Amino acid sequence: MATLDTTLTVLLVARKGNALDEAQARLLQMNIDEKASPSPGSDRRVYVGTTLDDVQSAFDQAAKEARTIQHVFVGAGLELELRLEIVKEAISRSGDTCVHLKDATSGPSGFLPFIQAVLGDRA
Repeated sequence: MATLDTTLTVLLVARKGNALDEAQARLLQMNIDEKASPSPGSDRRVYVGTTLDDVQSAFDQAAKEARTIQHVFVGAGLELELRLEIVKEAISRSGDTCVHLKDATSGPSGFLPFIQAVLGDRA
């Protein structure tokens, strides 16, 4: 697996809506816009989903692409039981995956800042 400096693979799971779409678009845009001269092998993949089936599909697709999902970001708008199932699925699929649960207080507009705070320079 490539180092975190050159490869970033994340899964965003939240209710459908602007926050999920914006976060995916921004993470992908930063890969294009802010790396005018990317290093060889520099790569970013952002999977998105709203259900447990989507999470399973993302892990399956990542495996087909020979990737490891490094971070799973789970929005607070999902029901608690679904959030717990997502955590269980992610950690059972990969010992290399970090799962991050967003707080409810900051609302949907806090989803992207939360992701950026966790990823730091890699966002």
